Amino acid sequence: MNAPAGSLLYSLLHLGGFAGDLRFYSSRCSGSSRILELGCGDGRVAAAVVLGEGSLTMLQQHQVEPEQDGAATFPLEKLKCEMDAMRYLGVEMSEALAEKARSRLAPAEHCAHIVTADFHEPLGEGDFDAAILSANTLFCTPKHELVLQRCAEALAPGGRLLLDVYNAEDWHKAAQEEVQEEALAADEADDKDDLLVVVEDESGAEWKVFEREPDVDAAAQTIACHYDFEATADGTRFSQTVQHHYVLPEQLVHLLDGAGFTIEAIDGGFDGQPFEPSESEHLVVVARKLGGEDDVEESSEEA
Repeated sequence: MNAPAGSLLYSLLHLGGFAGDLRFYSSRCSGSSRILELGCGDGRVAAAVVLGEGSLTMLQQHQVEPEQDGAATFPLEKLKCEMDAMRYLGVEMSEALAEKARSRLAPAEHCAHIVTADFHEPLGEGDFDAAILSANTLFCTPKHELVLQRCAEALAPGGRLLLDVYNAEDWHKAAQEEVQEEALAADEADDKDDLLVVVEDESGAEWKVFEREPDVDAAAQTIACHYDFEATADGTRFSQTVQHHYVLPEQLVHLLDGAGFTIEAIDGGFDGQPFEPSESEHLVVVARKLGGEDDVEESSEEA
């Protein structure tokens, strides 16, 4: 069996997502007229936001004519003139994943567009009222400050940034205290990887996805996440390592503040669970770009 394409491995990893994440993004984007998603992948979150219950009706209210040449890639400098024909814009660096997202969003191609582009580049000037960084996208780049700045630039004053990342606090502390080798030895004694999920790919072939102990560098704040994909049919295995550049919760708060955001909610799960630094697996954030009506009213009251 040939090794699966990187886009398939991505889809297998993200197929199930996290409990409540689609509901979170869909509900938080409800009522938003222009939505930007950075690192939209194969369109899993986009489909929930754009095609979720009640969303298609809202999209059709825009009554936008489809592009004559389809919803393929277009230069980011054309963004302003394309905005009238857009409710959702997904930016993805991988063309293979972008193609999957376009296929997924085909029913709403008149209102949803996927572009293949580098999300480190400018993405608009106040054109959106909601921006999404889902499924650890922020950790896929070491340029956290720049990406958050791009989100702030793209959002209108008062626009909201929605993001989720995993809580790296425990891994970071363990690496700092140099106990990772002991943890690794204990895991090796078990002589097995952790089974994450069993899924089927687009052809119907079944895969088991395993996660191995990550390699954590506390000084560089990087985590190498190791995954194995096993074909149920013949037991063939393929491996993939994903490099993440993590930030700690307090660092994320500082970065958001520096980019011009105020935090409205910081939770430990997608259903509003309280965030506990030593216990929560996730960090789910809603941040508002300063300068909106709420901020003007607050300034008036203080005056």
